[in-house]
This record gives sequence, C-alpha cells and structure tokens, in this order.
Amino acid sequence: GVDSTLLNMLTRKNVRKYPVQFSDATRMDDLVDIKLPSGYKPEELPQPLSADCAYASYKSAVTLNGDTLHYQRTYEVKDVEVPPDRLGELRVFYQQVAEDERSSAILRHVGTP
Repeated sequence: GVDSTLLNMLTRKNVRKYPVQFSDATRMDDLVDIKLPSGYKPEELPQPLSADCAYASYKSAVTLNGDTLHYQRTYEVKDVEVPPDRLGELRVFYQQVAEDERSSAILRHVGTP
C-alpha cells in the first residue's frame, strides 16, 4: 500500500529543500481472485484507476468473472529522485493511490430469504 510516512511528509505545510529519494526503481504487480460466497453478487465495484506522474505510475481494476472478483494492480516507481519543486505532483499522485486503496466492493445477498 501507500507509504503513510511518505504521504504525511508530502502533505506537511513546510517547504522542503531536499529531494525525495526512493530506494530503487521498481514495479509491483498484484493479482488476486476472490470467490464470492454463494448467493452474493456485487452491487458496486470500485472504479478502475490509472494514475501517472513523471516519477511513478499506478493502475488498478476490479472485474467480475462469473462468481469471482478479479483484482489487478500495478505500481511502478520510475525515477528514484524527485526534486523539491516537483513534490506537488508526487503528492497528488499518492493521494489518488491512497483513495483507491480505501475503496471496496459492496456485495448484496440475492439468494432466497
């Protein structure tokens, strides 16, 4: 998930004089299938997200395939150093990612009462 320490640092009001440095350029892919319990169907699924900035990118999507929720996410750090004058761009990016990570699927029971 989003590094809460980094997000807190990016949202502070003080002006940062030094760049943010990631440990390395990296890419992480998550792929998860969740079988729904019998009688349950999704009422609402999270909207797909594609967020991109010069330093990182993020994509996520949740789809339904039969009775299985399919969750796919890709997070990539493209550059290890972000200069202080570009931190606003990085802040917006991580706020989008944090909001996406808080989203959830809503299920409803459709079986017999």
